[in-house]
Amino acid sequence: MGKRGVSSLIVVLLLILLCITLVIIFAVIFKGYIKESEGHAEEQITCIQNVDLSVVSSCYTGNNVKFILRNNNEFDYDTEFFILTVIRSGSTFEVPTNWHYTLNSFEQKEFIAVVDNPEEIEEAIFIPKIKQEGGYCYGQAISFYPVSC
Repeated sequence: MGKRGVSSLIVVLLLILLCITLVIIFAVIFKGYIKESEGHAEEQITCIQNVDLSVVSSCYTGNNVKFILRNNNEFDYDTEFFILTVIRSGSTFEVPTNWHYTLNSFEQKEFIAVVDNPEEIEEAIFIPKIKQEGGYCYGQAISFYPVSC
């Protein structure tokens, strides 16, 4: 009868050892995944902190909204991925753009977007979408209010 108790004890110990082994294997596998996800989040936060752009002036003539954008830091930006949205009558619209410039460090450049009825714009919002190794991230939005030229 004493042998039956020992066999049950060995089975329990083997089950505990198997559970510990499985936990270690899952920890090793998911540790790499978690670190990779953390790095991606850090890249996006860094991207947002490093953007320093400003709209110097803005106005519209006809259906053309013109604004001068200034890069206030030492990074160059590919403007092809920048987004312009306008708020009109309480609704937000994304404006198609065809900007293929590099905005160099400490440079100021004029951009033009075609917008129907620009006199009705309540607010224009410029959003830098910045390309980086892991994909894209968005910089802080810059609001401006175009007036008639």
